[in-house]
Amino acid sequence: MKTAAIFLPLLALYACKQVFQKNTTSGSGSFTASQSAKTNGWAQQTGITLNSLQDSIWEQPVQYYLDRPGCSPLALRFYEGNLPLHNSDSVVALFALTTTADPELRPFYRWCLTKAMQLPHIDLAELAAAPARSYAESFPNEFFYYMDQDGTGDRYRIWADAIGYGGYTDTSTESYTDARAALVRHMKKNCRSCNEEINQRIFDFATDCYPQ
Repeated sequence: MKTAAIFLPLLALYACKQVFQKNTTSGSGSFTASQSAKTNGWAQQTGITLNSLQDSIWEQPVQYYLDRPGCSPLALRFYEGNLPLHNSDSVVALFALTTTADPELRPFYRWCLTKAMQLPHIDLAELAAAPARSYAESFPNEFFYYMDQDGTGDRYRIWADAIGYGGYTDTSTESYTDARAALVRHMKKNCRSCNEEINQRIFDFATDCYPQ
């Protein structure tokens, strides 16, 4: 009986360890969102279930991004609601990933940025401004396609408001006029196969960000 009393707890401990390893690793270097993650409240506002196979971002299950090599654990922590929003270093690092050169992971990081901008958190609005502008400037065609997928126009307004709030990535800008001109210039520079219609959209978007 004494032997059984010692053996059973050890067996339970081993089983727990195996479950933990199964939930935190999948394949080579990937991880799975914990279904029992303790959120800090605001994650409830992002409209997610914490089921990485069920939740979808840009027509892909969240698990697709988590399985990608190089997927940042910061994005997983944000998805789960476990990224402290008051920790500006972590938040800034996550937002900066929106302009990653990996086109497969960009939608996941972009989702994190968009969701953060939707939260009633003044510090997040300030931190999101420059990364939002940088994404629009770096990938203008992709940006407008992303905007067009939301028929309500809410996404467009959120991004324009965030960029206008403080997205001055060009240190030479000192006024809305300068900021607007710089945004137009950078977006046109990175625009692929730009035509008159796209050029007009760029100007209109810059004006919405920085009204005349």
